[in-house]
Amino acid sequence: MPEFMKRRPLAIRFVSLSTNVWGAENSLLTLAAELKNMNVTSLELVAPLGQLMDEWSARSIGTSHPMPAKYANMLRRKDLISSQLSLARFLNRLPTADVVHSHHQWTHVPVALSTRGTSLLDLHDFVPTALGRALQGLAVTMASRSLVASESVRRQLPKLLWRKTSVLNRPVSRPHDTLVLPRHPLEVTSLRFIIVCRPDPNKRFGDAVGPLLTAMNPDDELLVVGGTAVEFDPADCFSTDSRVKFLGRLAGEPLENAWRHSNVHILTSAFEPFGRVVVEAAMRGIPSIVHSRSGAASVVAATNSGVLVDDWKDIANALEKLRRGTVLRDLSSRLGTMIERHSPNLVAGEYYKQLSQIVI
Repeated sequence: MPEFMKRRPLAIRFVSLSTNVWGAENSLLTLAAELKNMNVTSLELVAPLGQLMDEWSARSIGTSHPMPAKYANMLRRKDLISSQLSLARFLNRLPTADVVHSHHQWTHVPVALSTRGTSLLDLHDFVPTALGRALQGLAVTMASRSLVASESVRRQLPKLLWRKTSVLNRPVSRPHDTLVLPRHPLEVTSLRFIIVCRPDPNKRFGDAVGPLLTAMNPDDELLVVGGTAVEFDPADCFSTDSRVKFLGRLAGEPLENAWRHSNVHILTSAFEPFGRVVVEAAMRGIPSIVHSRSGAASVVAATNSGVLVDDWKDIANALEKLRRGTVLRDLSSRLGTMIERHSPNLVAGEYYKQLSQIVI
């Protein structure tokens, strides 16, 4: 246990607008559950009622404080700035916490404005508008510290924000006690791809899938987990191709079966702030193909455990490489390093170490 944790227990409040649980929310829950076993006086979640709040309660992580449901729809509100100020007033009325951790792009400014102690911003969300990027930049300048998921993401921020930004890996729990690597044959006759992606236009599903289908062999397969064909943009569905199977949103054993059937994972978005699913694939012994601009690119490059592409139009070269000899087996053998760097215990310890440098 770090020395700081022994001498200074903390009260930490997480603030989110999320109602569902996807990758970023799973990271929040995993981190908070690990912190629960460390030297904290209290953990609290402030969020609208929904799946995230339910999961927090089901895991008995800490206390919770529901926020008005209107804030869950802030992205679609025309009066975005007035809503930010309203949320800041709501947060300001809550009891003081040592650290307030903002988990959503539209909670960053309210948290930075209202926090009387240490404010910590988690920059994991897409910011699709100029106004949103301006608000995010303003929040970073006001907050105590901001966290990004990889050095790739940090380099995409304006340089004037770098000083108050640091890298923290996203914690991911192993689904099993041990990692069992699949035994890939020396000659790969067919590739079985898997994409785990919710039907969100920001994920740019079609950017990767179109060139992928062109490059795939007739006996290759593609499983899409996260939504049905009709939930994706009609232009991106490719549902008439018999090699593509849309499995919807899976969990538990059906999801594990999909992983077991696959040997290559693809992170479709070139603008993904991280891509936790790359680590989840690694835990099943499956290497990933990721765009060189994505947040996961630096993680994959540092461990040499996947394939980077600069343009999805060139994905055919990546597939040709994976079909060669022992490439798949060699990539899989290096996944252990990536998994260790994202273990909850290690990430939670680094989280506390960073807090020791900024807590007021």
